[in-house]
Amino acid sequence: IYKGRVVNVEPSIQAAFIDIGIGRNGFLHVSDVLGIYKDSTVVPVDRLSERVPGSRDMKMQDILRKGQDILVQISKDSIGMKGPSLTTYVSLPGKYLVLMPGVSRHGVSKRIRDGSERSALRKKLASLDPPKGMGYIVRTAGEDETAELLKKDFDGLMSSWTDIVERVRTRMTPSLLFQESDLVTRSLRDLFDSTVDEILIDEATVYEHGKDFLLDVMPQAAERLKLYTGKTPLFNKFGIEEQIQRIYNRRIQLPSGGWIILEQTEALVSVDVNSGKYRDEEDLESTALKTNLEIANLEQFVSHAYEYGSAASRSPSPRKLNESTATIMRNPGIMIQ
Repeated sequence: IYKGRVVNVEPSIQAAFIDIGIGRNGFLHVSDVLGIYKDSTVVPVDRLSERVPGSRDMKMQDILRKGQDILVQISKDSIGMKGPSLTTYVSLPGKYLVLMPGVSRHGVSKRIRDGSERSALRKKLASLDPPKGMGYIVRTAGEDETAELLKKDFDGLMSSWTDIVERVRTRMTPSLLFQESDLVTRSLRDLFDSTVDEILIDEATVYEHGKDFLLDVMPQAAERLKLYTGKTPLFNKFGIEEQIQRIYNRRIQLPSGGWIILEQTEALVSVDVNSGKYRDEEDLESTALKTNLEIANLEQFVSHAYEYGSAASRSPSPRKLNESTATIMRNPGIMIQ
């Protein structure tokens, strides 16, 4: 999350470019701008959730102007020569909740579909007592947690937001105001739930760091975090090095003899489909359908490979999509299984 400054407003693409102090301007589309910034001379950090009549129909040049200070969050990292994509809809993720200062709604994750569970959660949330205009959503990880743990998570997020507000008022523009937790903390926060049997870490300092985090946020689960001390390297012992190499392979072989080639560009990830040696069908349409169906079965593998980039793959191979055995990270070696 950054305190940035509007460098240029481009009506032709309904966007603005924001200097956030990283050497490359961020891209902000009009759909990601809160209407409260219209006519604001400073960052309206106390009024982000206020609704402005007609803001949905406003054009970028009606809301922002060159030289204006603005509070933004990176929604998509830089790719190639393109700067990061930004949004003014700031959010702070916790273990059980996501705090949303620019939205006044209070809700429960759509992934929690059971009506009775949703009702029970709403009763637990009654103790949170958020400030006026402060929105939040309960994550799926909070489904079975106590009201006390939800309140503790909420209070921690509110403390972080209070720090951000103070930095907005005191720091120069542009400047970094808030940075997400490290990879280990994010992984434990976002991936560790009741379906995980154990977490193995092969570096003592990282193990202690992870242990401290779990004892603070999920004390009942801390015993499932274990320090790996075996002589065989952790990733070699569980065959993970081979999985990592597979993630970086541009070419993915299909069972029928065809393959796909993945290429990441600045704007998109292209998928080049080749039927290869597959000749069992009698016409082009049937061959294409068979090949595309095989690729559809690879969707989970491909999405995880790109979602975690250099970090993770939940499935060890395209043939084991339903086994979801491990999430892996390099430097240090960590395996959640």
